[in-house]
Amino acid sequence: AAAAAAAASRLMHAEAQACSLARGNTKSVTVNRKAWSMEEDATIRACVQRMGMRWRLIAPHLPGRSDDSVRNRWKRLREEDEEAEAAAAGRPRVERPPPAPPTSTRRTSGGQGAAGGGGGASRGGG
Repeated sequence: AAAAAAAASRLMHAEAQACSLARGNTKSVTVNRKAWSMEEDATIRACVQRMGMRWRLIAPHLPGRSDDSVRNRWKRLREEDEEAEAAAAGRPRVERPPPAPPTSTRRTSGGQGAAGGGGGASRGGG
């Protein structure tokens, strides 16, 4: 069972990687996880001003940074800028609530109708 699970995991990873490449996601295998520098922050700000929030066009200006990491950094920079503006204006800092947990997309009520077979109790021929 463990070998089958490992094989399934490898297959799922290979399929996900193939789909990612088919969509054009060519992420570097060496992602830079060091702290962001002030120069990188300035580059992000300048590129967003010039190109808009087009992360795939901005990321090549930051070697080793993926488009996702650039987008996430931009969001953090905006939050920091908003906090600095609020502090300069003398407004109290507003605590942001933690993100809500993901919700299930499954329906909790039947809603299937008579032909939908909405439960487990009426399976089988009797």
